[in-house]
Amino acid sequence: MSIANAVMVVVFIFFNWRVVYAVSLSVLAYYYCFIGKAIDVAFASAIFITLFPFLFSQLFIYLYKQYENKNFSAVIGIYFVIIGLLLPLSTYVTAMTVSFFAGSEPLAMNFMAYSILGGMLTQLSLTPTVLVLFLLVFAKLGYKSKYLEFSEEIRQSKNSSPSHLIWLSTFIVITVIAVSFQNALVIHSLCFVLLILIIFGFGRFGLVQPLLMATIVTLVMLTESLDRVNTLRTLDEQFYGLLVVLAVMITLCYAIAGAVIKNFELLRQQIKLERIDPYTDLFNVKQLEEDLSQYKKSSDCLS
Repeated sequence: MSIANAVMVVVFIFFNWRVVYAVSLSVLAYYYCFIGKAIDVAFASAIFITLFPFLFSQLFIYLYKQYENKNFSAVIGIYFVIIGLLLPLSTYVTAMTVSFFAGSEPLAMNFMAYSILGGMLTQLSLTPTVLVLFLLVFAKLGYKSKYLEFSEEIRQSKNSSPSHLIWLSTFIVITVIAVSFQNALVIHSLCFVLLILIIFGFGRFGLVQPLLMATIVTLVMLTESLDRVNTLRTLDEQFYGLLVVLAVMITLCYAIAGAVIKNFELLRQQIKLERIDPYTDLFNVKQLEEDLSQYKKSSDCLS
């Protein structure tokens, strides 16, 4: 269901209102034909399950267009609030509404916590990953994404540094070790080390690589925890505690990434002011001197 929610949000971001009817009919058919719900419950599910993701995705698109050329760090904050926080809260409202139409008892508080935290983890880790995959596919078709271009610009500024290779190699080694173990304590301990490592690199080495890494670690931890929950057939406090810790860690990733990106934007703006003539929008003498300094055999032709 988390993958379906992530894909739904991404599809709404890419195709807007043009896919609303198709998505709603798909949800209606799923609940009525495959789940066996009554037609009124299936109809209510089709409306409310698609309504909030569509509304919040459109709000995000509107605000994204306002800031995409001005402040990219603000875009991350906007996504975090609208898609990462408000949309999961609306998911619980959806569940309450569908429960009302189904004539069921009011949902318990622990279900509310599970729904909101699970929605946050989905929208803050899985949905951006699906979005990046969509962008990569469309990039092959000639679509230019400012998100990918900006991430690549940050990554290239640090890619030549040995710290990037050390950071990436350490993540791969620890991930392989974590996956090879069967002990839950060891897996979770190593995954928390990986999350700290990702927090260090989030923004410093681009946005795409740390995002994909965070998604992998989150899925590993949740898969192991869900296996234990399915074995015990109960949602205990340890599972809720894990969701809280993961939500806090991912929130910290977004905060650090926003700060690093803001500093990068300020540095880029400062370089632009120093190296580009404000009247002609061309590189000035200082930039020419720096370019020529990279070559040993060069001479200035400046008068």
